[in-house]
Amino acid sequence: MRTDWKPVENAKYGLQLSSPGDFPRPLASISQVTLVLLQPLDNTSLVVVVYWQLPGGGFQPLGYVSNAQPSCICSTGFADHEQIEAADAAPNCILSLGAALETTIPASLESTAVLQTRATVARKIAEDLFNFMQSFVNGTGSSTMTVPTNVFDRWIARFENRLRRDPHFFLKEHDG
Repeated sequence: MRTDWKPVENAKYGLQLSSPGDFPRPLASISQVTLVLLQPLDNTSLVVVVYWQLPGGGFQPLGYVSNAQPSCICSTGFADHEQIEAADAAPNCILSLGAALETTIPASLESTAVLQTRATVARKIAEDLFNFMQSFVNGTGSSTMTVPTNVFDRWIARFENRLRRDPHFFLKEHDG
């Protein structure tokens, strides 16, 4: 955990990391970074957006935290950047991180959050279907399932009824 960010200018902070030393190599192997807001922001309409940069390149958004989302596991996407390949070929590497208090979330980060949310929703819906299908398992401890041919029609009707009553039922931990 790094908390030694230095003020760069008004509402912006920086941190320089070097390798070898501060992070593992190759950089492409770093697939996720966790951001944590250690204390609430005074202005609840602000977000802290974190960016990364290699020498000679521009800042790329990495993720954000806010009072509403005080922690975030960010996908770096490092394996897909040409800059990262070049940096990994060098014997030493400097990775700059920047944090800025902003009023808006960069569009590229919003779309990432939407995709993560959609993936979570899809996973929860699939879990609901799986749990419904489990009711057709033959016997205790059996791995055999005999299902009626209309099982999906029955499940979707049940799912839609429950969705009308509670649009978020499938996101809850326990089925109630």
